[in-house]
Formats: sequence, C-alpha cells, structure tokens
Amino acid sequence: MPCHQVEDFSQKIASDFASACRSDEESEDCFGTAYNYGRDHVTRLTHDIIRLQRESGLSRKKIVASIKDLASHMNALSYVFLVAADVAEKTLDHD
Repeated sequence: MPCHQVEDFSQKIASDFASACRSDEESEDCFGTAYNYGRDHVTRLTHDIIRLQRESGLSRKKIVASIKDLASHMNALSYVFLVAADVAEKTLDHD
C-alpha cells in the first residue's frame, strides 16, 4: 500500500485533473483532457515526483510501483461508478 506522501501526491493530481476537466474547452472527453493534462504539466509533475522522493525517502522502484498501484485502483473504481450509474438509471424515477 502506498505511503501517505504518495496518496497526497495522487490526491493533488486528481484535484488538478478534475479542475482541468471542468475548464478544458479543447477536448470533448476526459481522455483527451488527460492527454492534454499530461502533456501540459510534465515539468510540474517531474518536480512534484522529485519532491515526493525527497520527502518520503522511498526508492524509485517503490514510488513507481505505488503510483501504478493507485492507477490500477482508480481504473477499477471507474467501473464501480459505471455500475452505480446503471443502478441509478434502473432505480430512479424518470424525470
């Protein structure tokens, strides 16, 4: 399981990305926004990752594994939200 610094790092990215999704007029979906976000923020992400390693004392291998682990969990979480939307559609009255 990731250490609290990796979790803090991921929460900041999630918050920044959510803001980017709300304000991205170029892209029609969040996948396009994700591409744009990664491209536009690579320098900041690089500095944040270096700071993460310095503050956490974790090895490169551990940081990479933790970030990939979080990505895997987030991917699985997206399916939970899709199921929740399906349940809501079937359960709630039509407007």
